[in-house]
Amino acid sequence: RKEKLWLLNGANFFGLAMTGVGLATVFLVPLVFRNLSGQAQEICKQMVFVLAVYMPAWVYINGQFAVSRAGGDTVMGMLVDGIGHLFITIPGIFAMAKFTSLGPVAMYAIIKAVEFPKIAIATWWLKKERWLVNLAAK
Repeated sequence: RKEKLWLLNGANFFGLAMTGVGLATVFLVPLVFRNLSGQAQEICKQMVFVLAVYMPAWVYINGQFAVSRAGGDTVMGMLVDGIGHLFITIPGIFAMAKFTSLGPVAMYAIIKAVEFPKIAIATWWLKKERWLVNLAAK
């Protein structure tokens, strides 16, 4: 249990730190992608920004999945992540593409908000301590 807290707190810190790094890389896009058009560089900057903003959530939920797997519970990751992608992310992105005029970066930013309910479900799951499985007894 102590290691779980250590890992999840570390995930929070690392996620925020990587957000800072990601936001700083936005300024490198014109240098690294100088051969691209200005419009392509702008799309790249927007995508890097979105990825940087979501980084804390992604690092945290992957920390939750790591705790679950390390404790012997592989079901949580399959249910939370698999069902989330299969029934929310994939149909959602197709629906937005068909019924809205949003660009790809905006659609990606909106659909990735599914991470927050997934974090809530994983938090609830971890509190039930199903992940504390005695693997040696099996």
